[in-house]
Amino acid sequence: NPTVSNAGPNQTGASAVCGTSTVLAGNVPTIGTGQWSFAVGGNPDGLGVISDVNSATSVFSGTAGQSYILTWTISNGVCAASTSDVSIQFDQSPTVSNAGADQNICGTGTTLNGNLPVIGTGAWSFAPGGNPDGLGNISNVNNRLSGFTGTAGVSYTLRWTISNGVCTPSADDVVINLQQNPTVSNAGPNQTGASAVCGTSTVLAGNVPTIGTGQWSFAVGGNPDGLGAISDVNSATSVFSGTAGQSYILTWTINNGVCAASTSDVSIQFDQLPTVSNAGADQNICGPSTILAANVPALGTGQWSFAPGGNPDGLGNFADMLDPASSFSGTPGITYIPRWTITNGVCSSADDVVIQLKRIPDVLAADQGICSGASTSVAISNPNGVPGTTFSWIVQSVNNVLGASGGTGNVISQVLTSQDGISSGFVIYRITPTADICNGFNYRRQGRRESRARHHFSGHFTDSGNLQWGNA
Repeated sequence: NPTVSNAGPNQTGASAVCGTSTVLAGNVPTIGTGQWSFAVGGNPDGLGVISDVNSATSVFSGTAGQSYILTWTISNGVCAASTSDVSIQFDQSPTVSNAGADQNICGTGTTLNGNLPVIGTGAWSFAPGGNPDGLGNISNVNNRLSGFTGTAGVSYTLRWTISNGVCTPSADDVVINLQQNPTVSNAGPNQTGASAVCGTSTVLAGNVPTIGTGQWSFAVGGNPDGLGAISDVNSATSVFSGTAGQSYILTWTINNGVCAASTSDVSIQFDQLPTVSNAGADQNICGPSTILAANVPALGTGQWSFAPGGNPDGLGNFADMLDPASSFSGTPGITYIPRWTITNGVCSSADDVVIQLKRIPDVLAADQGICSGASTSVAISNPNGVPGTTFSWIVQSVNNVLGASGGTGNVISQVLTSQDGISSGFVIYRITPTADICNGFNYRRQGRRESRARHHFSGHFTDSGNLQWGNA
């Protein structure tokens, strides 16, 4: 009898062949000869080929994806042959995997896009290190279009693996970058109106993003003269310069990947410097009022006020605070410091002027009568008490009197005599008080005398200020 046939182990399942050929493993007979053939129905596509039917270890080739059944028959003469079968399974290489394009997603979830396997089955997993926070989740690992969720701000790497039998799986990775919404933009407070900028430059005050990056630009129509300049468009606190008298609108945009940008605008108003203020020359004035002499602004508006401490008695008064040539009144003897301020928007220019209102001195002289040849003794006083007041007098008119003359001092002391020695006469003195730069009102006194030595005259001041002399 021939050696018992052994066609070798089946090459199926986990032992299947990936490809289209394999080496058979029949036993070599010690009695008889062996030969390969196909079992009934064992060459279903008719493409199975045994390279050497007489070799126990012949090469066998067929079609990938097909299974075959071969028979190894050992014969010896007229003795009954010994046969055994072996199954050969040729697995196909799986469809080449394509995990889809990398995705940049704003948010926490997306739909995966692996390719549909023609050969084999696909499954999602994470590449090594591809789930860094451990929170990535694949809703259905066997669905090429599975949903995926994770943490915004984290990047994940997923792997789409297509397997078919014992063939080497085909794998491809996709990066899913779940991006966060950017920090909400805040371009800073408007620099307009009372917060406008005096000059041509300012520091912007955008917020510094914690998520994303910021960039300055101009809003539509926000650079009307084309001269606005942002020194560093990527700095939240960039210096911005433009033209005095112009307004600009800037936009602070914070971007983060594919997420919708956050924007906000800020208005910048550059005010021009006004005309330089000139409050006029300092004034020393006799009396309670004067006319101010500030300049008329070519740019801006002017207004009078007082410098700190410049209205010491609180009685200084401007007739028109907006008039550069306003009249000003106050208290004689007080020094005031008016301030002329020209403003344009938030810009201003100020200048001070010192106004010294001097007190006007007064004069009073008592009645007196004398005889010819006697000396006058007219005391002159300052009834309103202006310090430093001095007096001077002139002879305004004289009749039949000798010895009258002008002079200075606090007493008129002159020897007066009758010119003809017989008739009475008179003399009129005009007295002027002076203090500092101020002269007081003139004061006149008139005197008469009679030639008789024993006869003296007395007098009194009339309403007109004349001293009238009469017979005593």
